This record gives sequence, C-alpha cells and structure tokens, in this order.
Amino acid sequence: MSDYTYEDFDPLCLISTDSAAIAVNTEWAKANDIQTLGDFITYCKNNPGEVMLGGSSSGSVWHIAGGYLSNKAKIDIRMITYANGAYDAAKAAANGHIQGVTLSAAEVRSFIGNGLTCLGVMSPIRSSLLPNVPTCSEAGYDLEFGTFRGIALPKGVSEDVRSLLVEAVGAAINDPEFVSFMENNGQQITYLDGNDFTAYLRQHAQDVVSAMEAVDLL
Repeated sequence: MSDYTYEDFDPLCLISTDSAAIAVNTEWAKANDIQTLGDFITYCKNNPGEVMLGGSSSGSVWHIAGGYLSNKAKIDIRMITYANGAYDAAKAAANGHIQGVTLSAAEVRSFIGNGLTCLGVMSPIRSSLLPNVPTCSEAGYDLEFGTFRGIALPKGVSEDVRSLLVEAVGAAINDPEFVSFMENNGQQITYLDGNDFTAYLRQHAQDVVSAMEAVDLL
C-alpha cells in the first residue's frame, strides 16, 4: 500500500488497453432466454442478487470490473473471486457453478463455444479476439472498463528529455513487429498523449473508487 496517485507523476502516454468482456454460461443463458447484453441486464434487474459473476482474485481489475458493471447498469450482482486467477473463474462459469464472468477477451476466448457465450466487451471498439461480439456501447450501454498500460515520468523531467521519450515511444508502438505481437495476443494499441492520458487517469481513478465500493473493497 502507498499514498501515490497518478497526480504524483507526469503522464507521458497511454499505450494499450485490455477491456473486460461480459460472458455467461451458455446453458444458463438459453434456459433464461438471454441472447443479448440487454437481456442479461434485464434478468439481473428482475432477479436482484441472484446472478454470480467470477472476477479472478479479490481486488483484481476483473473483480473491480464487476463493480463497474453493477454501478453503470444499476444491477445487483454477486462477485465471486478466485485466488488462482481468471482461468478458474472462467472454468467455473463454463461448468455452470456461477452464471458468468467479467474477464478480458483473451481470458474468455478459449471458453467461447465451450460453455461460455460472450455478450459484450467494455471497449470503445470490438476486440480483435472476439470480432463478432458487440461492444457494450453497440448494445446500448455506456460501459468501458479494463486494465491499461502506459508510461509516466517523475515530476520535473526536462522538456527536451520528455520530447525524446515521446518520439521514441511513438516509433516503438508503430513498429510492425510490435503491432503484430499486440494483435496476436489480443492487446489493443490505444495511444493517448500526455494531456489526454492525464484526463483518462483522472476519470479512471473516479470509476475505480466507485466500482471498488460496489464490491465492498472500500
């Protein structure tokens, strides 16, 4: 634990995002006539506290993603955590022990068509790993959440050094080998400059606090 926040650093740029996917047990969905994200949210509203979603280990981003979903969709769900991580959560959902998961597309991909059905991805664009799955916004819900990777500098780095780093990172993320690696691993390249990255961090910090409160982490 520490007292550091994004405000203690000089955000240089956002590089990539890894959005949460909402996937449910296929047989459970069929039994309850759930075909879309809207159907799922309606079911949760009609059956408050009944639906259990797995979100990997306690306090992980995929645990918090469940709180974010709960807040934004105004639904009462129960988050079930798995100390060994996302695979155990996805397996539990595929086997029908829980109703679904809020995990990354990369982590649910191998279970799609094998026990799980993905209803939506919390991303501004469709996942390259699940190109046939709509984003949550396409399904009519303003849901964008996940983990991210970026670079931030200590406060006080000179503008000359900062400019050199911006140029170097820009070249690196456009390198064909890097682009290919990211695509093959289902990682979305999402570039934001320092100002936009700072705004992104500010909003993310607010969303995370409320989402953590929703799953009793705060």
